[in-house]
Amino acid sequence: MRPRTGAILLLILGVPAFGYGGPHVRCVNPPVPRQLSSALVTRVVDGDTIDVVPNRNRVSVRLIGIDAPEVHWGSRLDRQAQSIGVSSRVMQNLGHQSSEFARRYLDGREIRLELDVQHRDSFGRLLAYVWLRDSRLFNMIILREGYAQVYTFPPNVKYVDLFLACEREAREKGRGLWRR
Repeated sequence: MRPRTGAILLLILGVPAFGYGGPHVRCVNPPVPRQLSSALVTRVVDGDTIDVVPNRNRVSVRLIGIDAPEVHWGSRLDRQAQSIGVSSRVMQNLGHQSSEFARRYLDGREIRLELDVQHRDSFGRLLAYVWLRDSRLFNMIILREGYAQVYTFPPNVKYVDLFLACEREAREKGRGLWRR
């Protein structure tokens, strides 16, 4: 099986395989880890990708554990739309909303980055959890507000149960992607 096919299968099968967060897991902010790196957000690319400057060099960061709707037309946008039962046009609009949500929280702000097991993706982007200065985990917030879906890609699964609980809360409360 090709790696990309395996990742797609895991995305499709990942939620049932991980038990959808379990009934006992709640969407609450986890304790802040000790080892975090500070960075300044210079650009929000979309709901799950940002550019930061941790030192003198710009770095592209892909947020771990989430998948925000696409803003550009293509097969990926079509697949995302089909996965939640909306048209591609509606999904693209949700992508713009997700990007704007991320901009309100992150653009021009200092954040802290937490790495997991795998540090880079196949595009060379840094993979990270994003912590706000007020010690809240942004990856969790965007899921809880319904502007992204859980995207599980082992070995980076540190917060998978928390993220599934936050997505479940967004679905139950009809937020963002789950608003009908």
